[in-house]
Amino acid sequence: MINGEIEKLFFVNPKGALREFSRLQYNAFSGEIGSNYDWVVAVDGAVSKSQATKGKAGIGGVIRNKECRLIYVFSGPSIANQVFEVEMDACMYVMSSMDPSWVPPKKNFVKINIRASTIVDALQNGNVNSIGILARNDRGKYLWGIMSPMKNIGFLELQLWAIHKAMITAFRKNIPRVILETDNVHSYDITLEQDEELIEEEGLVEVLRQINNPSRTYNGMRQEDNSKWDCELVTVDSSRNRAALCMAHYGMSNCSSLVEVPEPFAELKEHLDIDMGFGPHAEFLEVQPNFGEGELLPAEVGRRGVVEIIDLTSEGVNVNGRAAGKGKQKV
Repeated sequence: MINGEIEKLFFVNPKGALREFSRLQYNAFSGEIGSNYDWVVAVDGAVSKSQATKGKAGIGGVIRNKECRLIYVFSGPSIANQVFEVEMDACMYVMSSMDPSWVPPKKNFVKINIRASTIVDALQNGNVNSIGILARNDRGKYLWGIMSPMKNIGFLELQLWAIHKAMITAFRKNIPRVILETDNVHSYDITLEQDEELIEEEGLVEVLRQINNPSRTYNGMRQEDNSKWDCELVTVDSSRNRAALCMAHYGMSNCSSLVEVPEPFAELKEHLDIDMGFGPHAEFLEVQPNFGEGELLPAEVGRRGVVEIIDLTSEGVNVNGRAAGKGKQKV
C-alpha cells in the first residue's frame, strides 16, 4: 500500500488495488452483518463446461464469527450443471452440515442422553469402560452430566447400568418429566420387554431390578399426580448421541470413579454446539482418502540390480568404505 490509499496503489498495481478494495468492502459488509448475527456464511458456486453437454462444477464457502474471524472453510465438487443449481448446492451444503442433530424434548421435559463405551485392552489407568450421561432441557441448555468407569462387566450390562444411573439421578434431582435416550437397541428392548429367560441367561437380574424400582416410582407418581411425573426410554441413532459418547471416552481416560459434571468441558462444548446446529457435523470434517493420486511408484531396476548414484558433492560419496570421486558410481 502507498500511504494506505487504494487510489494511489491502483496506478502501480491495478489488480492488487481491486483485490484490496474488495477485501475492505467485504470486511465492512461482514462487520455490519456480524454485529447482528453470531456467524456470517459466504458461499459460492461455479460451473465450467469443457463441452456443450459436459460440465464440471464446484462449491465453496467460508464461515466467520461476529469479529470476522475465520471459523470454517469448505470446498468441493458438485454434480450440478447449471449456475443456479450449483449456487443452491452450496447453500444446501451449509444447511445440511449444520443441521441440528439433537432433537429437543417436549416442553417442560428434560432429555438425558446415555452412552456406554468399552475397550479390549485396559488403559494405563486400568479402565476398560465408562458411561457418559448428560441432561438438557427443552431449549437445549446443559443441566448436568455424569461420567463413571465401572468394573469389568459385559457391554450390555454396562448399558443397562447407565440407564439406571440416569434414571435414579433424575429422580434424586426431583426432575418430574424425563426422556432417556440411548443408542443401544438391545438394552432398550430388554428394559421394555423384561424377558425373564433372557435376563437370567445374560446375568442381568440385579441391574434390571434396580432399573424397575425408579421406573415404578415414576409411573406410580404419574398416576397419582395427573401425569405431572413421567419417565420414558427411547432410542436414537448413534450419530445423534456423540456428546454422551464424548463424556464416556473422557471418563474412561481421566476418571477413577463416578464424577458429576456441573459445567461442560471444552471438548464437550464443541459437541453440544454441533448438536444445536452451531457447527458442521463430524462426518463433514473427516478427510476423505484419495487413492487415485499421489501414490509412490517404485522405480524399475535392471536385471543386474545396478543403480546409479549421482554424486553432487565436491568430496564425493563413500561407497563400500572408499571415497568416491565426483560423478557416477555403481552399487
